[in-house]
Amino acid sequence: MGLLALLLLATLLPRGGGDARKGTGDKSATTTSTKGGDGEATSQEKPIVVTSAKLGSDLRANALKAAETYKGKRVTVTGPVSSIDASGDYFNLQGADEFDLAGVRIDIDDSQKGIVSKFSPRQKVTVTGEVTDVGEVMGYMIKAESIE
Repeated sequence: MGLLALLLLATLLPRGGGDARKGTGDKSATTTSTKGGDGEATSQEKPIVVTSAKLGSDLRANALKAAETYKGKRVTVTGPVSSIDASGDYFNLQGADEFDLAGVRIDIDDSQKGIVSKFSPRQKVTVTGEVTDVGEVMGYMIKAESIE
């Protein structure tokens, strides 16, 4: 019951990592240029490929560095599903371990609810999206672009 209360509290607390300044961090993400539907060149950042466990361990090691490395970046993250929101707004991936409350929250839109409704706890999934927030208490928030 206590763990359930902590998980509920963790989803209700405001997320925040402060104003994480861009600067030092993983420079593995690159930008590629593609042609849009109208023939104009568009820029698409290549995602950083990472596991949810790696995100969790990076956060535990140094929250500021994790924020500088991932916030505002596109990532492709793979990990086990830890919980699914009943309203269909998000689901969580397990962080560094199964007891890590600072996990990886994946925000979804209506078009992705059908996919997520078929998930099972501990199912391994891969998500590509932008890290919108990083905080030492609540973990990561990612806006999903694609879910596999």
